[in-house]
Amino acid sequence: MLTYDFRRTPPPLVLLDVSAQDWSSAIHQATSLSALLEQFPETGWKWEETDSSPS
Repeated sequence: MLTYDFRRTPPPLVLLDVSAQDWSSAIHQATSLSALLEQFPETGWKWEETDSSPS
């Protein structure tokens, strides 16, 4: 499920498995929907957390 993480300001877009028990498994996708749509043709979905994402 693609969702905003309102625990942070500004809220980034994260990918969260609907069967996840909590937000700890959320994977940062982009800082905004516009940013995701711009980078998506090159990067696609990010399936694993990387060091470049916000903590």
